[in-house]
Amino acid sequence: MIGLGELFRYNNLFFRVTGRLWDLFVLNLLWALFSLPLVTAGASTLALYTVLSRIQAGEEGYLFRDFWQAFRKNLKKGLKVELLLAAAGIMIPCSILFWGQRSGMIPGVCMVLSMASAFLYLLMLLYLFQVLVFMDIGIGASIMAAFVAAAQNLPRTLLMLAMIVSTVALAVYSNPAAMVFFCIGVSGLCYMLVFLGPWKEGIREKDTENS
Repeated sequence: MIGLGELFRYNNLFFRVTGRLWDLFVLNLLWALFSLPLVTAGASTLALYTVLSRIQAGEEGYLFRDFWQAFRKNLKKGLKVELLLAAAGIMIPCSILFWGQRSGMIPGVCMVLSMASAFLYLLMLLYLFQVLVFMDIGIGASIMAAFVAAAQNLPRTLLMLAMIVSTVALAVYSNPAAMVFFCIGVSGLCYMLVFLGPWKEGIREKDTENS
């Protein structure tokens, strides 16, 4: 039986869970605010992953200060990444629509290739921002590393994708789930992706090397 002293200790399970939920709420709000111009969404996402990675490594600090510093540091990189992702994100659906309106063997093959490209694009996205945070390499090399990570960790990758799809579907069809998603949806999903990712200790090792 849990005594009153244990119940009100600052480090008990209740306070740890509520504290983490509050952190996710604040980070979700910061991510949304810093993504408002849309062109800064890439830098905002990199900042979110940076702070979440430090939290996972037990290096918690001040959320706003850490987020702002990571945002400023990754602003140029985030803009470049966002432009590349937006270009691919527009071209792939357009390709699917284009070949889907045509019949024949060649359009059919092109349609299959376009659908495969969309699937690979989604798998790459699961790892790209983590690669950009944990590895000091260029954007092109980061995209390739994200593809390699997705292939090498395929069961984990499919679990991540299923988790995201099920969460979004639940938020669409359930009002209470939609409210939760509105409050901690993006930060919560990114937190789980970092937790499931293959670089759990990466931020600590990287900070040690840079110090």
